[in-house]
Amino acid sequence: MHTKRTSILLLLLFGLLLLGSSARAAFDDIAVSPRARAMGEAYVAVGGDAWSWYHNPALLPWITSPEIAAAGTEPNGGGYNSLGTIGGILPVKGGWTGLAVGLRRYGVDYRDVSLLTEYTISIAQGIQLFKDDASGASFGWALNFYNLDLGQSIGLAGDGTDGIDPGNAWAMGLDLSAVVQVWDRTKVGFNAKNINSPTIGDENEELLQQFSVGLSYEPYEAVITALDIRSRPGEDFRLHAGAEFGVLEVLDLRAGLETDPDKLTAGFGVHLYGVTLDYAFSTGGGVLESTHQFGLSYRFSGGGE
Repeated sequence: MHTKRTSILLLLLFGLLLLGSSARAAFDDIAVSPRARAMGEAYVAVGGDAWSWYHNPALLPWITSPEIAAAGTEPNGGGYNSLGTIGGILPVKGGWTGLAVGLRRYGVDYRDVSLLTEYTISIAQGIQLFKDDASGASFGWALNFYNLDLGQSIGLAGDGTDGIDPGNAWAMGLDLSAVVQVWDRTKVGFNAKNINSPTIGDENEELLQQFSVGLSYEPYEAVITALDIRSRPGEDFRLHAGAEFGVLEVLDLRAGLETDPDKLTAGFGVHLYGVTLDYAFSTGGGVLESTHQFGLSYRFSGGGE
């Protein structure tokens, strides 16, 4: 029993240290889309699916069919942490705008004890400025409502009856984005996360700010190549590159790479009757373990045009 109490206390302290560490700050950017992860997270100018509300809301009006999706992973195969996300998009008839909602949960748990839980509720919209056969432009925004809940300590009794409850806190962040299609097969995207510099908790912990610029190019039908550059205040630039190949009508193969830390990624997507099963793999970078991620989505027939 003493060993169990000690283990739980150590895991709780570990969870608290994670919050104060630049390596895994609260509400860190962990890929919610298996397709994005498999493509090295080079996704700011790709999108075109139910995950666009997270990666670049400006892509929402380029989507013509409603879609819902869910995905889950244990980042770096830790076994104690998990990320689950659900979301959906709704194109508006006429194609001038697209709406989306998303729910993201990240948790750290040990032996049925919740050490840390992060919820993010997102509402997003993309608005088409103009579009013709060869070019187009749109911008988007997302409001993210963050909730952080730290688990109660076990206390001296060891059963939580005299433990301390740190409570929970809320914050709101604003994302702005844009997409420009410069030629028939080329898009340039931009996404800025938390531009209002939100903080959370009594200690006013700063939430992640990130600026991403991306380029996607489709040299052939069913082939996509992409490159993203990301920047965070006080950190070096990070490069993300990836590609997707539609080898069969029902099968896409994907691969990519990232820097800082260096990672290799791969995965596939299987499409059948509007349902898509996605799988992604990424190496851990450094001493971390690899990550496996699965997702399931459904695209409704019909469209917004």
